[in-house]
Amino acid sequence: RLKALLESLGTMAAVNSVMGGQNPQAVQKLVSDLKMLAAYETAADWRENKAADAAFGAISWDDASVKAALPEYLAASGPERAKVDYAFNALVPRPPQDID
Repeated sequence: RLKALLESLGTMAAVNSVMGGQNPQAVQKLVSDLKMLAAYETAADWRENKAADAAFGAISWDDASVKAALPEYLAASGPERAKVDYAFNALVPRPPQDID
């Protein structure tokens, strides 16, 4: 446990060193968008159009970090792109289909 803790502290120190002490708030933005995706799906399931529209509008569509990373994702090789796709699908799984 101690070794894992020290390794994680070292990793965090390296991240803080690279980021220059900045707080990019990427995790907060991601969590917020995931909540809005869940709210949108729930509102759509209940046919609550106003709530669905509000949730859809609250998603950070114009995030500068995403815009900057998109060309890198598109240029990625198959295995590298598959890692991103896997992470996305783990966070935002497809809903079950009628045949499931």
